[in-house]
Amino acid sequence: MKKLAGRTVLVTGAAGGIGRATVRAFAHAGAHLVAVDIDAGGLADLQRDMQALDVPCRTAVVDVSEARVDGWLPLDIRARLVERTTAHIGEFNLSGLTPPQVHEGRVGPDARVLGATSLPLARRFLLEEGPFLTTV
Repeated sequence: MKKLAGRTVLVTGAAGGIGRATVRAFAHAGAHLVAVDIDAGGLADLQRDMQALDVPCRTAVVDVSEARVDGWLPLDIRARLVERTTAHIGEFNLSGLTPPQVHEGRVGPDARVLGATSLPLARRFLLEEGPFLTTV
């Protein structure tokens, strides 16, 4: 594990149990830590534990049980992204883990907003511009 000294490690489910033990093991190996979980209180406890050990650890409340392909993409591209992402996830050994569900996003009240940082990507790879890709 000493080969991890100075490398960044992301641990999901880090607030308790095996995830918390994994964070501690990587901390002792000298890794830079990023710990995520849906349990904000557990992450706060973990952060205090790492501070007591004088180990830098960044934490974030993240739910990795689902991935959603943004609704601003054309339907055919969204469908292919969902299909390919789901297939790619299936290539990993996820023994004992629940793989994330991959869904298509929607246009409408439940849609995510296309951020300004996505516009160059959209302009480069999409052939048509619609009202959602217009800059103001």
